[in-house]
Amino acid sequence: MDEKELFSLFIKECGFWVKIFNLEDVDIIYLLTDDLDEDEIAATQYRYDSHQAIIMLSSEVDDVDTIERAALHEILELLLMPVKIQAINMGDAYHPYVQHETHAVIYRIEKLFKEKKDE
Repeated sequence: MDEKELFSLFIKECGFWVKIFNLEDVDIIYLLTDDLDEDEIAATQYRYDSHQAIIMLSSEVDDVDTIERAALHEILELLLMPVKIQAINMGDAYHPYVQHETHAVIYRIEKLFKEKKDE
């Protein structure tokens, strides 16, 4: 698959998870970028006040499995983002804890769906 096809697959996969988690009220813009950190496959930015999100995929991603995992991960980020934002707004002292615990929940949900998919 070329870059355009992989990006289209990413958008399609994200759309699937958006419906599963009932996030259709969020206005999402998808971007293919080479501006992510070296260790990032994808990233999500969210505006709490306007329910707008930007979901970015690294242009370095070149396989379907990574695309599928990244789509689920970023939609789970989006699902938990309002909680994360509220907790972080409580003060900087909570930020590392919130990041860690948010990802702990995301990894559990990812594992659940992977196991179901593999059955």
